Amino acid sequence: MRTFGAFDRNDVYPYWFERGWQAHQEFRFSQSGYSLRGTAVSDEKAGAAPALSRISAYADVLKLYPNPPSRSLDARGQVTVDYLAQKYGESSVGSLLKASGGIAGFNSALQSVTKMSLDQLNDAVSASLR
Repeated sequence: MRTFGAFDRNDVYPYWFERGWQAHQEFRFSQSGYSLRGTAVSDEKAGAAPALSRISAYADVLKLYPNPPSRSLDARGQVTVDYLAQKYGESSVGSLLKASGGIAGFNSALQSVTKMSLDQLNDAVSASLR
């Protein structure tokens, strides 16, 4: 079983998705109602929101943020998974969890589910935060 945040050179899912899915689930099923959306909105307004393409591979994440996890990264991941679940349904997230072939396979599944590239999804999430 894979532990979230325990990555190697053969990432199964993009970093943003693993961290975002975990935060999405915690928000969905916890009684605290804790969400990182406020952080994501603040980052977006400040022009500091990390692009999904830059926080997909763990090696790239380490270049930007030497000591992940980062609140900003987790926030961007959570609002992206929330966006996917709201726009395409929770089953869409389930479809992405079934993706195989590493990050390239995940991005292909993402394209099938959303009809958007990763950059287009990034732009749509950004627009939803403004």
